[in-house]
Amino acid sequence: IIKIIGSKKTPKYKTYTGRGDIYCLFYERGFKLLKPQGFLTYITSNKWMRAQYGENLRNYFVENTNPISLIDLGEGRFSSATVDTNIITLQKAVNQNNLTAVTYNEDSLDNIAHYIKLNSVKMAFSLNENWAILNPIEVSIKNKIIKNGVPLEKWDIKIDYGIKTGYNDAFIIDEKTRQEIIAKDPKSDEILKPILRGRDIVKNEINFANLYLIATHNGYYDDHHNLITAVNINDYEVVKDHLDKHLEKIAKRSDKGKTPYNLRDCAYMNEFFKPKIVYSEITTDASFVIDHNNYLINQTCYIMTGDHLEYIANTLSSKLFKYVFKNIFSGASLGDDVYRCLKYALIKLPIRPPEGGKAIMTDDEIFDLYELSENEKEYILLKYN
Repeated sequence: IIKIIGSKKTPKYKTYTGRGDIYCLFYERGFKLLKPQGFLTYITSNKWMRAQYGENLRNYFVENTNPISLIDLGEGRFSSATVDTNIITLQKAVNQNNLTAVTYNEDSLDNIAHYIKLNSVKMAFSLNENWAILNPIEVSIKNKIIKNGVPLEKWDIKIDYGIKTGYNDAFIIDEKTRQEIIAKDPKSDEILKPILRGRDIVKNEINFANLYLIATHNGYYDDHHNLITAVNINDYEVVKDHLDKHLEKIAKRSDKGKTPYNLRDCAYMNEFFKPKIVYSEITTDASFVIDHNNYLINQTCYIMTGDHLEYIANTLSSKLFKYVFKNIFSGASLGDDVYRCLKYALIKLPIRPPEGGKAIMTDDEIFDLYELSENEKEYILLKYN
């Protein structure tokens, strides 16, 4: 394998990434074998179009090839393949930025040539962006978002994922168990912290399910660079008795700290105890909610800390940005209107900086802020009727 792909420091393939799929390398190898002006056509998974691991491949296409056509076939096209698929044709020539693209939505492939002729659009893609096949009105919406916005990665914010316990059955307890532990040792309440899961953040609100994390952190530094030492489980004997019931499994887990009783290192532990936006990674409604109650979150969620949180949460939870994030700027769909709010995609989302100090706006005000036409507003609103 090392001979094929090289080392992590000096990979032989520009499309290589440690968490990538090997078909990405076949694209590059196949392209290198072409004669000048030659063509390469592959049918593969379409995940490279949106996934983080596909960014090297997308950039390779932009910088080194002339993409000719792209047909996104979607799911269920081949009985022998469970992945969503696409067909792309590349030319060994300078990129003309004139790709013919189409999302094929018919059940049968019998009339695919006719469908492509009627529904294809011309597109061009830049470096470091996802490849979403858009119709003319979506292209216009995308251009207006880019024109008026600044990518979140350039804002003074920080995004972190939730806590990975390595064994939730031991470290996450319900209200009844919490009360039983506290009754035996009130001091235990110091390390029993309310925790949210992705399913607890819906429709722009938090529905706390009365679950608590045994927050035996592994030590961290606060904002003043003072060391908060790791929790010593021997100071909490009743909690230790509870964890001892699961000792065999928590001792084997990779996500552990200095002892089997401690959580893994988390340098940003202090961020959980600040005002923050919380949101679920896998979602249908993209709810970004302000938390002032110091909830911890598990690995199915993210937190965002920094400036202008109310403004950002309001904007991201609007109908406009729910639509454009899913369909234009990310599109990491899991089917049935479920998609993923992954950090690498979210930080590239352009948002207009706040003006006039107004943090909360209506959907109509947000539409106007990005200069959307009446047709563009209606197009997006139809998606929610």
